[in-house]
Amino acid sequence: MPWINDAFWQQLAIGIAGGLLGIIGALLAAQLSSRGKPKKELSYDLRIERALPEIGKELAPHVAIRYKDRPVPALYVVTCKVENTGNTVVKGQQIRFDLTPAHPVLETYFAPKPEPEWEIEELPETEETPGPNYRFGHLAPGRKITIKIILAAPEEPKVEVRDFNPTEHVPVLPRTSTARANVQVRARIAVALLLALLVIPQAFYALGSVGDIAAPVVQLGLVAALAPFAPSLIRALVHLLFRPAPRINLDRGIVMYDGEIRGVINFSGEPADVPDSAQTLE
Repeated sequence: MPWINDAFWQQLAIGIAGGLLGIIGALLAAQLSSRGKPKKELSYDLRIERALPEIGKELAPHVAIRYKDRPVPALYVVTCKVENTGNTVVKGQQIRFDLTPAHPVLETYFAPKPEPEWEIEELPETEETPGPNYRFGHLAPGRKITIKIILAAPEEPKVEVRDFNPTEHVPVLPRTSTARANVQVRARIAVALLLALLVIPQAFYALGSVGDIAAPVVQLGLVAALAPFAPSLIRALVHLLFRPAPRINLDRGIVMYDGEIRGVINFSGEPADVPDSAQTLE
């Protein structure tokens, strides 16, 4: 084939190289966008489970529950998974579990046991800081700690996570909140890659024969780069288009919101009388 010559191979190499450079540039932009500024953040997933099935009133007088030879009314297991979901090492972070009411703690342990280099330790309980208390000496991004707390309680306890860092501010948030924020970040990256998919190949086509070779390579690479972020974009669009409208209900003069409300609500004075027909506003 006479048209396959050195000039053809030269144009092909230039086209492929240009396409690869376009893909690398788009991926680097997406990576920088995802990282952004240094962020310190811990996420936790808290679960409270009854360890044994409830015993009926008829059998209760004839059944005794013991945990390591200690009689207990019932057993509850508190499981808390803490993860560094930021992009910076967190040092000296303290996490405390506030139990309401203060039920006896039978045992605490890690599952699995963290590495010694992480410097995870349980702090002694004091009057000012009641409840299991832990210090995370060195928790790198992506590292996870699972804490198990065994409680003797007649009913399901209320557990709240308290956090403290003596040197810096580190947000400690429920995993649902950080997961929602992560979806938003990935959706923004998907939008950036989608715009690049629409614009960059057209710019290559404008370069002539070399661009005609490079443009399909760029398109294929951008589609491959967009694929991992597409589910987050779809979830964000579904949430934006189909989320339920907020409702305002009046219950004994107290405003009850159902939906996502942002802003500040101030109460002053006594609530005004509201007709029965206006009990629910949409």
